[in-house]
Amino acid sequence: MEKPFTESADSPTQSEVHNALQHSKNLIIPRSTILLTNCEMKVARLVAQGKTNAEIAEELFLSLSTIKSHIRNALARLGIRNRVELALWVTEHSPLRHNIC
Repeated sequence: MEKPFTESADSPTQSEVHNALQHSKNLIIPRSTILLTNCEMKVARLVAQGKTNAEIAEELFLSLSTIKSHIRNALARLGIRNRVELALWVTEHSPLRHNIC
């Protein structure tokens, strides 16, 4: 039979947990931790591979306008300015998400 949970010196008290939760409501989440949508991530990965917008559009069967929108949105979400920075971000932060647009 399992022992009921009891607080120990190593575990936080209920008031410590409550205080931590209250404090966390005021935290600002860094832009780099915001995930891109599946489509934005797929496009960003292809940008990181050095593909042009036209090549990405052809590969994903999307319009050139849609590809440009995904790139623009990804740049804005991540707070970065250009394709080179996007490619660098992908190589450093790419989550394992392979869903299709």
